[in-house]
Amino acid sequence: MKNQPEKILETVQEDVPQATGEYLRQIMRVEFSKFLDRDLYERTEDEPNHRNVSYSRRFAPKRTGEVLLRVSRDRKSNHQTQVLPRS
Repeated sequence: MKNQPEKILETVQEDVPQATGEYLRQIMRVEFSKFLDRDLYERTEDEPNHRNVSYSRRFAPKRTGEVLLRVSRDRKSNHQTQVLPRS
C-alpha cells in the first residue's frame, strides 16, 4: 500500500460509512434505552411499553456515503430518534 496511495483512499472510503453506521447504531441504542428507562432485554412489571421491532432507514451524511441503519420502535410508537433528521 505504501506505493499505492489510491488503495489507501479506496479502503478509507469503504470503511467510513461502516464506522459511521456503527457509531450511529450505538448512539441510538443508548438513546432508546434512556427513553424506555431500562436496558436491552430488561422488563418491568408495571410498564407495558417495551422494544417492539425496528425498521430500515438509509441515511447519507455529507462526504460519508450512504449508511443503512435499523431504527428501533417501541410498542406504543412514542419514540422518535433525535439522532437522525426526519425525512
